[in-house]
Amino acid sequence: MERSSRQESEKSTPLFGSSLLNREWELVTVSEMCRRLSLDQELELPIPDGANTSQILDELMIRQVMDILPPRAEGYPWVNIYNSEKHGFSLATMYRKMAEFDEDLSPVLLIIRDTKEHVFGAVVSSAIRPSDHFFGTGDSCLLWRFTGEVPHTRELRQYNWTGDNQYFVNAAKDCLSIGAGSGRYGLWFDADLNHGRSQKCETFDNEPLCGENEDFIIQFVEAYGFRM
Repeated sequence: MERSSRQESEKSTPLFGSSLLNREWELVTVSEMCRRLSLDQELELPIPDGANTSQILDELMIRQVMDILPPRAEGYPWVNIYNSEKHGFSLATMYRKMAEFDEDLSPVLLIIRDTKEHVFGAVVSSAIRPSDHFFGTGDSCLLWRFTGEVPHTRELRQYNWTGDNQYFVNAAKDCLSIGAGSGRYGLWFDADLNHGRSQKCETFDNEPLCGENEDFIIQFVEAYGFRM
């Protein structure tokens, strides 16, 4: 009887103690650990002057966007070239504000928020001005979007040049497109900056930037250059 009682006691006692069993453990991959360390390091870096004037991006989103900018723009002050709330929804007005921007070597960051709260955009090689042909370079043109719907938890996904074609930017009077191929556009706007479209395109091999639907309605647009 005594032996049976002792065996039951041994079975009921955890091998490593009850405190370890009650503790919650988290398995973290090497890549996830590196990502977290990288994020911690990024949070220590100062945000460039002017970046916090964005009415779309919060601080964590700004820091992620900083990572995808061309090297020549890193650390330089952000200059708000165009703001749809301030300047009105007009592609012609955006072109005019771009023409007034005097930093010829500066790339341009486009930021869009649609009526479904998707946040996405593009980085292009230079100020966007009307042209009858495609322009831009593969080393400083890309599309990007934030995944997720909850503020402060969104993660940025970027789509770089594939090398398949050079259809980077086409700034026509009645529309603007970034990335193209086989009749599809990576990012497209109408002249009123009201209706937009995003499709998988050969230039960037991107997912539609606005979620499951290719078409979207623009709620807000910003364009930034860099004071170099």
